[in-house]
Amino acid sequence: MNYWHFSPYVNFELTSSVRLSFNYTERANVPTSRQLRRHLDTTNPLFLVAGNPDLNLPVARKAKIEFNATSFPISTAWKLISEYEFIINSIANRIFYFPEPVYLEDYDYTTLLGATLLMPVNVPLSGRLNTSFSADISSSALKSSFRPYIGHAYTRDPFYDADRLIRNIRHDFKAGMAYLSSFSDVFSLSASAGTTYSAIYHHGHNTYDQIYAYACLSPRWNIYKWLYWDGEFKYDYITIREKNSRVESTVLDMAISAQFGPGNRYYIGIKAGDILNRLKSHNFYFNEQYLLEIHDRIFGRSLIVTFRYTFDPSRK
Repeated sequence: MNYWHFSPYVNFELTSSVRLSFNYTERANVPTSRQLRRHLDTTNPLFLVAGNPDLNLPVARKAKIEFNATSFPISTAWKLISEYEFIINSIANRIFYFPEPVYLEDYDYTTLLGATLLMPVNVPLSGRLNTSFSADISSSALKSSFRPYIGHAYTRDPFYDADRLIRNIRHDFKAGMAYLSSFSDVFSLSASAGTTYSAIYHHGHNTYDQIYAYACLSPRWNIYKWLYWDGEFKYDYITIREKNSRVESTVLDMAISAQFGPGNRYYIGIKAGDILNRLKSHNFYFNEQYLLEIHDRIFGRSLIVTFRYTFDPSRK
């Protein structure tokens, strides 16, 4: 379980407004004592859990390149980040099925008919490549700043489905923008929106797609420095699509708060969840036990009212 740790960092300042940095880190994901123990948990005789003392130490190696550039005439800062993480000896759970009683010599135990055994094992070729490009754009005339971004993440995460090793690949394409403005000392506004499209592949075949989108709007008023109003409206949308199955969920939340009185000692907030009452219980299964998506809100719509008073004589 020993390994060498090597983490260099190199920073290049090409000009006063252009910078390039390289960072490399390593970390060990040490297995738990339960995973390494040669022990068989027979609490549920039909679902046995075993340790694996032959596990190798998983080590994650991450390389990160970051490029920053600033354009003063148009008040814009550009950032490009690319990082790759490669995991050696990643751990996944493997399930063994016994259609008939089998004697396990290592544990001196005989399984029941139809029992399953879960054991952690090492899997090869796990990794993640994440690249994003963003810009911070400031406008003094509008008293506003914009932050658009785009990105792509590539994830390779093998897992076991019974006794089969599934070569699982996932692509995430992201895009969005954040907006922040302060028109005056009285009113400010922030907004953000974005979407992520995900495609999941098993053994080179597209198995299902997922789309996530969100939008958030938050205004704030400051009246004579003794009354602050905050509002937030957030909209979330998720859909999972497979040839013969589809799951959708839409959620609209709202929150309003106010601070008032000397030193803004009084606070009252109201938060309403799932205003549209569209978040229902949905189940989506794919590839036997691999994918299980559950969207459930026990109480449906919700309303939370908060009141707070700050006891601080120094605030006037």
